Amino acid sequence: MQHKSLDLQNISLAEFIAPVFKNKYKILLVSFVFSVFSVFYALSLPNIYKSETLLVPNSGQAEGGMAKLASSLGGLASLTGVNLGDAGANELLITIETLKSRNFILDFINENNLEVPLIAAVGWDKASNDLILDPEVYSYEEKKWVRGPTKWGKVEPSEQELYERFMERLSVNFIEDKSMLSLSMKHYSPNLSKEWLELYVARINTWMRNKKLMEAEKSILSLESIIQDTKLSNAKSVFSSLMEEQIQSKMLVMSKTDYALQIIDPPYLPELKSEPKRALICIFITFLGGFLSVVFYLVRAHT
Repeated sequence: MQHKSLDLQNISLAEFIAPVFKNKYKILLVSFVFSVFSVFYALSLPNIYKSETLLVPNSGQAEGGMAKLASSLGGLASLTGVNLGDAGANELLITIETLKSRNFILDFINENNLEVPLIAAVGWDKASNDLILDPEVYSYEEKKWVRGPTKWGKVEPSEQELYERFMERLSVNFIEDKSMLSLSMKHYSPNLSKEWLELYVARINTWMRNKKLMEAEKSILSLESIIQDTKLSNAKSVFSSLMEEQIQSKMLVMSKTDYALQIIDPPYLPELKSEPKRALICIFITFLGGFLSVVFYLVRAHT
């Protein structure tokens, strides 16, 4: 073996690659077989469509008056449980993280009954505009899950499975230099990719608006109690100003449909698939077949 290694070190390039030329027709045949396989494989993959939307965060608009008041009141407001700090920046961060949070996504899936199209769909029939469901996963006639237990130990989709499958279809990107948010949704059906994205944006706005309304209502009740218990007129004036700002903030939140995210470019109905890249798949598999056959004949000739 050691002697063979020394011979390989002294071998010329022409001698080294000679087996490739000697077996070139076999290599071409293997590459052709791989190319044919790649075509059938690529054609077997279902089309995936992607809808996108561009959003601008509305965070901080409802807090404009509060921020001004906070600069003059210092830390007094925090004693009442009213947060007047960097509310705009915090709310933007909360909105982005909520978009990807398990609790929000599972609530969205359950609210819109997305379990079947999310887990059981394997394609889309363009002629009938119907989803193609895997009969080994879900029985449409019996309306029940018929697959075997998954790695989560359940026949029906678990929360973990639903969350992971949804996150595979969702993309959330914050464009920092433009302060914009780009969302995209992928699905076999172009109609569902658009519909789900529209529902998703509407849901996050409703979710964040309700959250803000609850916080404002809680602050108002807290301030009312403090004002009643306060004897000093100056302190009452301060807390009354705080409560007035909270009431104004609540009214502004109630009036805004797109409270958290304003739509700049709405979700569109994709006409062309985004995946799979069939040409690239065919090129890669064909190249892989040729490369492996070249390596095989080189190794066999020199060992």
